[in-house]
Amino acid sequence: MAAVFAAPSFAQTRPHFIACSHNLPPHSFQASDGSPAGLASEVLLQVAKRLRWEITVNYSTWMRARVDAKSGRCDLIYTLLKKPEYEEFVVYPGTGLADRVNVLLVKKNRAIRYDGDLEGFMRRYSIGLYKDKAVSPYFDQLKKQAWARVEEPMQAESVMKMLLADRFDAAIENKATAIAELHSLGAYDQVEILSPSLWVTPSYIGFSKNGRALPWLDEFDRELKEFKASPDYKALIERYENSLAK
Repeated sequence: MAAVFAAPSFAQTRPHFIACSHNLPPHSFQASDGSPAGLASEVLLQVAKRLRWEITVNYSTWMRARVDAKSGRCDLIYTLLKKPEYEEFVVYPGTGLADRVNVLLVKKNRAIRYDGDLEGFMRRYSIGLYKDKAVSPYFDQLKKQAWARVEEPMQAESVMKMLLADRFDAAIENKATAIAELHSLGAYDQVEILSPSLWVTPSYIGFSKNGRALPWLDEFDRELKEFKASPDYKALIERYENSLAK
């Protein structure tokens, strides 16, 4: 069942919107008290406060969040990377939340290396990543090849657990989530993040084409852009970066 949290609101003058998300720390996750937490959640709620919106966040699996955004049960969905198939049911603001750095991860005892040749790497090693994860258009082409060995569990946490259990040779995840999940599992020192990174791309809060928030897209984009230029946003980014460095 999806967990629900309502942000402080001015519902008498502004609308109430439903946002869909999934547990992807440190970007978005459900805190122990049921409230939405993470960098992306904080940005969304800060911008909503400026706009005097009421926001309810429903947490579920990513695939369920996609279905709800497509149907209009959710007005917003986050965090979202750009994929052509998403644009069938979502409109992106002009401003992203923050950059995501996708990386390859391997267990340290495997001594696996990556020289930047992703096809060569995938021909040699099996890969795991959560289902529907956006990495890059090039990766999407490679994983469709008959020789590709790719496993796609439903949750990011499952990917890290399966990597540690040697279910596949390497995992693909955004760097911040990988670090957060591995710290949570007490296994950060067992895994190596390979260089170079695979792809750097901004993440977004998407507006469902069938949702009620779409008429406020431009207004949201202006407020998000102003917030990102503020000292508050800079302090927020630094706080999350410092938390991952511990």
